Amino acid sequence: MATSKNKSLSANKPLKIVLIAGEDSGDMLGASLMQAMKKQSRRPLIFSGLGGPRMEAEGLDLFFPIAGLNLLGLVEVLGSVQTIRQKLNKAVDKIVEADPDVVVTIDLPGFNKRLAKRLRDRSARAKLIHYVAPTVWAWRPGRAKKFNQLFDQILCLYPFEPPYFKEGKKQKAVFVGHPLAFEEPLGSAQDFRQQYGIDTGIELIAVLPGSRIKEVERLLPVFEKVLERVKQTIPNCAVVIPVVEHLRDMIEDRIKSWSVPVCVLGQERRQDAYAACSVAVAASGTVALELAKAKLPMVIAYKVHWLTAMIAKRLLKTKFVCLLNILAAKEVIPEFLQEKCRPDLIASKVVELVKNKVQRMDQVKEAQLCLEQLRGGGQYPSELAGQEVLRIFHETN
Repeated sequence: MATSKNKSLSANKPLKIVLIAGEDSGDMLGASLMQAMKKQSRRPLIFSGLGGPRMEAEGLDLFFPIAGLNLLGLVEVLGSVQTIRQKLNKAVDKIVEADPDVVVTIDLPGFNKRLAKRLRDRSARAKLIHYVAPTVWAWRPGRAKKFNQLFDQILCLYPFEPPYFKEGKKQKAVFVGHPLAFEEPLGSAQDFRQQYGIDTGIELIAVLPGSRIKEVERLLPVFEKVLERVKQTIPNCAVVIPVVEHLRDMIEDRIKSWSVPVCVLGQERRQDAYAACSVAVAASGTVALELAKAKLPMVIAYKVHWLTAMIAKRLLKTKFVCLLNILAAKEVIPEFLQEKCRPDLIASKVVELVKNKVQRMDQVKEAQLCLEQLRGGGQYPSELAGQEVLRIFHETN
């Protein structure tokens, strides 16, 4: 029987948490989760694992650099199997050595599924929680069963996801909401134009070619041709490209030959940039939610390796790729994918949106309705996620 002194010592014992995140979006989710848990926990917290600069700033003791985990597409992954295997083995060894109370894996479903399997095989005592459910609603629904077996809890960003992880009466998943759905102050178009010396008569178009090298390599040449065509109809147009820092040099080098004026800026000014633009041309991904929150009409385009596309076409279970369209169950945002990712088609829609204010307003209105579905119980997602992580641990300790 524990004495009150022993209970007091136990209450003060640090809770050891490992977090595994691989790319910029995972780093943001991880940092926000760490902030929430530090406020919620009565016990000291020790964080270690894999993550980016935001998580390190929150106190993450980094196992090793995460470069190489944010790979795009089936074919690209096949070309880096050895690198992924080495990082996986190293991560598992580091986790076992750390002997944490909880492991929270964030996104990267292929990598983190294998990591969880190896931790189970090595009888790791930690509770395993996965944050950002795999897209079983889009393809390979059988993965839900595997994740149910491996993880003690799954934290979902989208309201339609938890039912996929239900087995009989057992529910392994909970909807916590998506951070991009929550309101933030909109940017200032006037401030942006003044800072960069852009006249109000210039029609600004935001270009977002993705956050991965392979995305940028495939989409930036397409977007260059799109803007050349747009300029033929709207000669007073200019381009704004908010970039993630690790891609800045690459993008600045590749836009030197563009015939359309281009302003490349960091993420810290993107909200002002969005406010100053009329339309965005963006790679498919969560950036669609960010643009919707900024009330900026958009066109979505995407291309992957032809073999990846052929395989995905056989496996996909959803009609759309844009999350807003999936939530709306209709095409709210124009999608130009693979063989339709053509400069002429994309440029035509961009020009149409720039010239048609009513069409832009209708798209913004529809997108806001989609965002409302992602706000969960009204609490910020990281707060709900933090509560779930602590609940799972305390239920069995």
